[in-house]
Amino acid sequence: MLYFPNRRKNTALWWVAAGVVLVMVAINIAPARGLLQKTFAPIGVGLVNWNSGFKNWLAGWRPSATPLAENETLKQTNSALIAENAQLKMAAEENKSLKQIAGFIEQSPYQLVAARVVGKIQELQGADKIFLIDRGRADGLENGMPVIAAPENTAASAAASHPSPTAAASSSPTNGYLIGKIFQANENWSQVLLITDYNSKIAASVISTDGVLDCVVSGKHGLSLTADFLPINKKISAGDLLVTSGLESLVPRGLLIGAVNEVSTQPGDLFHKVDIKPLGNLNESRLLLVIKNYDQRR
Repeated sequence: MLYFPNRRKNTALWWVAAGVVLVMVAINIAPARGLLQKTFAPIGVGLVNWNSGFKNWLAGWRPSATPLAENETLKQTNSALIAENAQLKMAAEENKSLKQIAGFIEQSPYQLVAARVVGKIQELQGADKIFLIDRGRADGLENGMPVIAAPENTAASAAASHPSPTAAASSSPTNGYLIGKIFQANENWSQVLLITDYNSKIAASVISTDGVLDCVVSGKHGLSLTADFLPINKKISAGDLLVTSGLESLVPRGLLIGAVNEVSTQPGDLFHKVDIKPLGNLNESRLLLVIKNYDQRR
């Protein structure tokens, strides 16, 4: 008789039973196979079901191709809307400028040709500030013709921001701001030399408390202007306006050029050193006007 300790009795009996069943399976006894199938079949079915459920959960957690495609489409649509919005803003700004220019042309005493800035050149034949415009000899343009910008405000408001007692009386709100002169007129396009270019020379007048003083305004480093031949015995003050003097054949009198920014004089100097700030917005000008003809008797 086999003897098992009490605490190991049940465990030993199970091992003996399992061994008998395995022997019966090994010698192909049908009852043993049926017993194993009944015992382990539910466990196998459970594992199969768990595996299937896990695969379904994993498939649901992974991002599908459809949302990714929809997200890419939304990104492309958003980019297109941003580009369209930018174009609409540019069109609105240009439309505003066109309306402003149309009103200016209607009031102007000059025969004007509207031109669009199509390019900028930094260095060409010794010049460092040149605009390219889409008008040329075919439109009646010639070298030396003045190019102006329509003022956003009237000359009176400009004079108010640069106080001078005779400024408002000497400049007309229909004259515009001088931007430069035609440097080279080609058949269908032209080069405009800006007034800030160091090669630029403009016959000008300073409207000061001592009266109207003629001078020559030159470009300074492509950024500002300077006035020459203003005698030191004449008073020049910051804020005094400068306009074209009318002493050039193609440039009418009274076009606004700039305002005195600073005046300095050294002992022994015969003339003031005058720094001038241009009134026209040279950097952002896109639509300009060329004065093709005017009444020189004005």
